[in-house]
Amino acid sequence: MDLYFICLKRNKADTLKSYAKWTVGRNHWNKHDGITYRYCKWDKAYPKYNTTSKDLALEEYYDEYYATAEALEAKYSEQFKIFSINDLNTRIGVHSILKFINHDPSNFKIKTNIHMNASKSKR
Repeated sequence: MDLYFICLKRNKADTLKSYAKWTVGRNHWNKHDGITYRYCKWDKAYPKYNTTSKDLALEEYYDEYYATAEALEAKYSEQFKIFSINDLNTRIGVHSILKFINHDPSNFKIKTNIHMNASKSKR
């Protein structure tokens, strides 16, 4: 059986801004007392960082996440690959993902501009 794993990478600034907006009043990345930030069932799911700043902890989380992904890509290059999340919005990008997972792109009708979390291109 062939297994392939893809990691979609979003740019750091957009990711941090989204996480900050999504977690107002919560902080999954620092140990806290439940007063400044409320407890949440997702707190257990995230690593904790040795900083009192949620913003710095988020940056460390992003950096660690993609460092791990890059190490996996280096070690398992035939089965694991990092793509830009923006690849979901272009035919060339979608084709490259499909080719990586050994699917013939010509067999798929590809719709672009469907991923709402993609970074906006700077034109």
